[in-house]
Amino acid sequence: MPILMTAATVLSIAYAVNESGQSAASAFRWAAAIINSLGLVSTIVFNVPINLATGRWNAEHLPENWKQVRNRWEFFQALRSYLFLIGFILVSVAISY
Repeated sequence: MPILMTAATVLSIAYAVNESGQSAASAFRWAAAIINSLGLVSTIVFNVPINLATGRWNAEHLPENWKQVRNRWEFFQALRSYLFLIGFILVSVAISY
């Protein structure tokens, strides 16, 4: 997953840069690059630290705020998923032009 998320972001940026212009397709390419970048940044800033912290938890003695941590992770997981979905749709639209 980390490799594919990063690759998708790099490829969408490269696609936007390589095919620059003033067309509607160019706007979709750049929007996809920005949205994919936001998805990757969201993952690095929010999901990765939570994953690292929960990986050190003892299943027998969970912290008192474990539900809040889980809910926070789920929110940012959904955000990341929707950002990458929107980025995919934007790239698909740009290709169809």
